[in-house]
Amino acid sequence: MWRSPVVAALAMALCSQAWPATVTVDAGTAVVLGTQAEVSSRLFGITAFEGFPSVVGDLDYRVRVQALRPGVFRFGGAVSWFAPDQFDPGWYDTPEAARQFQETLLLGARYPYGRFLPLVREMGAESMLSLGNPPPYLTLEGTANPSDFDQWAALCAGYVSLWRRFDPDLRLVQVWNEPNASWFKDPRVKAGFSEAALHIEMANKVSRAIKARFPDVEVGGPVLCWPPSWPASQTGMKPWYTWDLWTLPWLEGTRETMDFFDFHVYNVSPADFQVQCEMVAAAARAIQGRDLPLWITESNYDLSAEERADPAAIWAKRVLPYERLLLHGMLPQADKVAGNLVHDLAAQAFRVLGDPESPEAMYWLLWILRDLRGTRLLAESDDPAVTTYATLEEDRLTVIAFNDSSESREVTIRAALPGGWWTGPAVRAIGQGDHGGLTRPQLRTGDFRHEPPGAVGTVELPAYATASISFRLDHFARPGRQRTTTEHFAAETLRFLRGTDPVTLQLPLPDASRGKVVLRLGLLGATGKERLRVALNGHDLTADAVTIQDIPLDAAPETGANTLTVRLAEPADNPRLAVAFASLVVTAER
Repeated sequence: MWRSPVVAALAMALCSQAWPATVTVDAGTAVVLGTQAEVSSRLFGITAFEGFPSVVGDLDYRVRVQALRPGVFRFGGAVSWFAPDQFDPGWYDTPEAARQFQETLLLGARYPYGRFLPLVREMGAESMLSLGNPPPYLTLEGTANPSDFDQWAALCAGYVSLWRRFDPDLRLVQVWNEPNASWFKDPRVKAGFSEAALHIEMANKVSRAIKARFPDVEVGGPVLCWPPSWPASQTGMKPWYTWDLWTLPWLEGTRETMDFFDFHVYNVSPADFQVQCEMVAAAARAIQGRDLPLWITESNYDLSAEERADPAAIWAKRVLPYERLLLHGMLPQADKVAGNLVHDLAAQAFRVLGDPESPEAMYWLLWILRDLRGTRLLAESDDPAVTTYATLEEDRLTVIAFNDSSESREVTIRAALPGGWWTGPAVRAIGQGDHGGLTRPQLRTGDFRHEPPGAVGTVELPAYATASISFRLDHFARPGRQRTTTEHFAAETLRFLRGTDPVTLQLPLPDASRGKVVLRLGLLGATGKERLRVALNGHDLTADAVTIQDIPLDAAPETGANTLTVRLAEPADNPRLAVAFASLVVTAER
């Protein structure tokens, strides 16, 4: 788990005493997670079901949005908005289809996607199309679902062809939106079958129709409205029922048609999120024999109508939790998570930017993280309360430092820069203000001095403050060393702990694995009160009943197969408690 602090320079309202911490940034060493060596701008995308007409029509609004450097915009692709009057997939290739796609009024009921798509590319981002909403003649009575899957697939392929006329490089397409929230009402679901089976049938036909015309388009789903083994409890369902009802059947049934796995994340802790990602990664390797990219195409934290007008609630219940989700949950899983989109650009309940003259608190969080892009660098600290990331682009080295504690931190930073002299640094910060809401404190950078091979300075990070520091030059040298992390999963997932019976898992470790090895263990439903007994190859290990943990190994694991046993030391009245996944994580230097 890549967490440590790094460079920041600020003079915020100083606490009476700051705890000391020391941070080092090594721009000569890249951190590679799996095969993924970068922090992608796709992790900072935006779902834009509302608001994008203002990006097209209002230059000031556009500049504000582009300043966030988002990597992806996701759009609701209502097929009924641009569909022939009767079933005719060839209509999408006509001049009339292109005219409607480009000339629809900005503030009308339909979005002028033909004007959206080129602008997205101009902003340095890409578009994602979320298919849905068949036209009336193709809608099953009493539902919002297509009545004929073959005709629906043909229309979807035609619709994608229309999008490709305005964005020839369009590559990201979803087959539907939140089927586990809507498809359960479909009358075609008969006894002995599931909603997932019907959705899989539809999704496979849509994917094959699209790929027959555009083999390079990436199609994904199922676009679950919550994480893949959620929820912990629901009336009439067993704990974590989505895993068996939706996720495993989807992985089995779409192994030849889907390019990514997609789900939404609302009100989920960083640790729970990590476990969900690990579970899908493990199951995809076991079932499909591949690393299946994950997309989080909606993510946010709910607020009541009253809380949406309360700056203290916005900070404490949305911005700070979302920051932790990004920095503690998603970025450590960047080898699995290909993209993440905050929901929504301008929707009233979930808004990144409504008025360009008065951006939302969530906007300022993304603004702080706007330069966390490019090659991931090694950043280490002796204080686990301060989370840090560092990245390298062609013209800048950026450090993010987040003090996730109630005590101020005085941080001494030593950043080895790869190009010698630098300009700046440019500094931005957010934090909690005197009245509990978000504030943007003024920072100073005079304490940073040139000291070969880079920069040295001391900064004070007040409680829950985050700073972004970017050093600029005309170019930077690339890292010459790597720290790589690879993960080897047990094939078994979601094994419930009952009584004191053991859960047994087999953990592979290839002969080629070299370096430091730890055991990563994820649980679902742990309260922290349970007592675990964990052993690897008969050697007892110390483990806690927490959501996710990395456990040091006293004895080196065997190459080939290793046997892990997990059991309760004494029975616990907790029917939700389960081993979610287990893996051996190897970290090596080269």
